Amino acid sequence: MCFFAFLYFFASILHAQENTSQLAQQYQAQSFIDKKNVQVGDTVTVFIRILINKGFHVYSAIPPALPANKPTELIIDPETKGVTPLGNLQEKGNAHKYFDDIFGTDIIEYKDSVTFFQKFKITALPAQVVGALGFQICNEQGQCVYQKVELNYTISGSPKALSSQSTSSPSNTPTSLSSTTLAENTAGKRSLLELFLIAFAAGLIALVTPCVFPMIPMTISFFTKRSSSRSGGVQAALTYSFFIIFIFVVLGLLITTLFGATALYNLSVDPYVNLAFFAIVFAFGLSFLGAFEITLPAWLLTAADAKSQRGGMIGLFFMALTQVLASFSCTGPIAGFLLVDAASGGILGPTVGMLGFSLGFAIPFGLFAVFPSLLKTMPRSGGWLNSVKVTLGFLEIALSMKFLSQTDLILHWGILDREIFIGIWIVLFTLLGFYFLGKIQLPHDSPIEKISVTRLMLAIASFSFVLYLLPGMWGAPLEKLSGLLPPTNNEVGVRIAPYYTSNLNSQLSHNSSNDCNPNRKYAEKLAEHAPEDYCLYYDLDEAIAVAKTQNKPLFIDFTGYTCANCREMERKVWPKPEIKNLLKNQFIMVSLYVDEPTPLEKPVILPNGKKLRTVGDKWQHLQIEKYKQLAQPFYVITHPADTALKPLVPGKGYTPDINEYKAFLEAGLQKFSQLRL
Repeated sequence: MCFFAFLYFFASILHAQENTSQLAQQYQAQSFIDKKNVQVGDTVTVFIRILINKGFHVYSAIPPALPANKPTELIIDPETKGVTPLGNLQEKGNAHKYFDDIFGTDIIEYKDSVTFFQKFKITALPAQVVGALGFQICNEQGQCVYQKVELNYTISGSPKALSSQSTSSPSNTPTSLSSTTLAENTAGKRSLLELFLIAFAAGLIALVTPCVFPMIPMTISFFTKRSSSRSGGVQAALTYSFFIIFIFVVLGLLITTLFGATALYNLSVDPYVNLAFFAIVFAFGLSFLGAFEITLPAWLLTAADAKSQRGGMIGLFFMALTQVLASFSCTGPIAGFLLVDAASGGILGPTVGMLGFSLGFAIPFGLFAVFPSLLKTMPRSGGWLNSVKVTLGFLEIALSMKFLSQTDLILHWGILDREIFIGIWIVLFTLLGFYFLGKIQLPHDSPIEKISVTRLMLAIASFSFVLYLLPGMWGAPLEKLSGLLPPTNNEVGVRIAPYYTSNLNSQLSHNSSNDCNPNRKYAEKLAEHAPEDYCLYYDLDEAIAVAKTQNKPLFIDFTGYTCANCREMERKVWPKPEIKNLLKNQFIMVSLYVDEPTPLEKPVILPNGKKLRTVGDKWQHLQIEKYKQLAQPFYVITHPADTALKPLVPGKGYTPDINEYKAFLEAGLQKFSQLRL
């Protein structure tokens, strides 16, 4: 179970790289308002629907637990009047949640389409809603562009229909949308396929538990003896298997119907819901260890069993229901954990999860009915079945820590940091290893006289995993488990990974060298994000002045707080000695954050009607106008005396290849030495 859960958290999707200059052309957007006639006290809703091209995504408005991507936001301008926002910006669509290794937190994004909506209460008429929806459009390589859908609605309360407005990327025509329709699309095929396969494997595992395994030959024998012909027995067994699948899928559909995609995602990021998930999964684990048994009310099982005595299809259905209910103490914890995890797989997650689980659970009944000779190959029931159950108990307790960790991170308790989390896992898997060796006996276990080869190999696997975990206590990244472990705590333990060696709170002093003005503009806010021992400026005019004084080329870094590829370049490429020597000593570096939210003294309205509200808007506009590029990171080498800021060599985007990046820097230096302005 642990292995398959790991696969689910580790799953990643890689696509061919897209031309970054085309990012802003990968969506269509339309906004509309839901009411035509209003009075003071009424509520109106502004909708913004975004259609997203294949291979691209838009982030949720739900902020991540840790600083990471820039969430979608509603910007309300001062011109807004006569309305009061009710609650936060809401969203509807098929959300996709995954763990981001760079930022160390869960991210929620939308593919295909998403609708954002904000409710307003009318406080005076005429009313006006002026602002924008700000969001990032990103490709699968993490390259993002911050975009805005401008909003400007005048609400007079007259019977005349309120018109809707639409915006789209330059090369696309917006699609007509109905204000009463919020489409729900299926999740990406690959993620659903992964969920299905993991659930299918979980269903197979559920078969080898003490509540189910002994029932397989008895059930097949019942069908073959009850029917007058072999074909009749096979048909009955297949129908029985179908009803098992039907019951579990209905359970998944019920979860989907009751909650829906958006509610499931709101639940999955709620700290108290995660705390409840922890308690549930932890209790499942204790029940598998033998602390207690989770059972359904006896009357429910009795009623289902009585109905199963009826013949025909109804009897077979209730036989299947009886099987599901009778095996609940073993299958419940597995299916329950799967449902909790599948709930973060979008609106189809629970249904697909239960379909996969039920197929894995039910198919063997039909298979053995068709090929009864296979029953002879089945191992006999025995104490090994309880050992399977105990093993699952250890694994469920280990995985329950993930939910407790989520709560701890969101509420900032600080009680389950990375080292404590890893320490708990080390203890659990050490105990599991000793259990395999027969050194630990739990309730319902049979005495072990000799250690089988299977148990020995499982013990070796468990102790090997413990050895893998141990370096994590001293700061090793443990990248294969990054989706399960909490982010690194820079103040605990001894760091052995280079990019964990510095404390972010002290980076401002690290980044200040003799020739770097500690009072440079925006440094107080931004210097803590800079790589260690680098002097970065954050205002273009200030950096140009310094570059002129020192007669050095200007290195412009278009970046962002939420740019994963920017952080990867800063952590893996910039620290290399050959790169660091060039950047630090030969250039004046300026980092321009395109998502810097500091308001401009006065908004700038461009000829095309676009409004620049923040410092980040200003830098993004500069990147687009000067270099026809939209994605970050983007690096430009220019001469500080060139008022047009023309690149000395073609600019570079995300470039993890050290030699290629070094060649880019050296070419810029050579061109600068040849140029006299």
